[in-house]
Amino acid sequence: MREKYQYCAFYCDENIWKLCEKLEQESAFQDCSGYVVFISNLQQSCAIWHQKTSESADLPVVFDYHVILLLEEEKLGWQVWDLDTRLRFPEKAVTYFHETFSPGYEVDEELRPLFRLVSAQDYLKNYSTDRSHMLDENGDWQEPPPHWDAPYHEDNGMNLFDFINMEEGVSGKGLNGEVLELQSMLNRFV
Repeated sequence: MREKYQYCAFYCDENIWKLCEKLEQESAFQDCSGYVVFISNLQQSCAIWHQKTSESADLPVVFDYHVILLLEEEKLGWQVWDLDTRLRFPEKAVTYFHETFSPGYEVDEELRPLFRLVSAQDYLKNYSTDRSHMLDENGDWQEPPPHWDAPYHEDNGMNLFDFINMEEGVSGKGLNGEVLELQSMLNRFV
């Protein structure tokens, strides 16, 4: 199922934007509620297990941020759509959160995740990137960009960092959403 959605490694924010765009075209949001979830922390250094870029499932990768889609489907409950996971796609929220963020290992506080939830519709409407965060100091791509146009909206400007910022209450240019810790995510969606 994962193969039917557009994907470019290292561009999780755009992958989820394209996924939301496709699901909206398929009218998938009419029968369920959904959140785009930015995963990071105040240090922008977050340990995440079961990612494709990891050498093994037992080893975490440390990302500055990661983005997933969380959908509640009437018969299935909350499902996580993560195009970069080694777990199923989509995966039950209970399995995803326990395997991805608390797989039985003690995680140093500076690597613990925070989660910014934004409605999928607001994300499609407000998110904007010019991909400048993927350029090195010489202006070269750190990783090859997607073949599609960047979801950049001049009215919104480059606002990726507003979504990644995990300080409570930060919401630039009309963005909304709330920031939760892992236990609050588990209480709410699991």
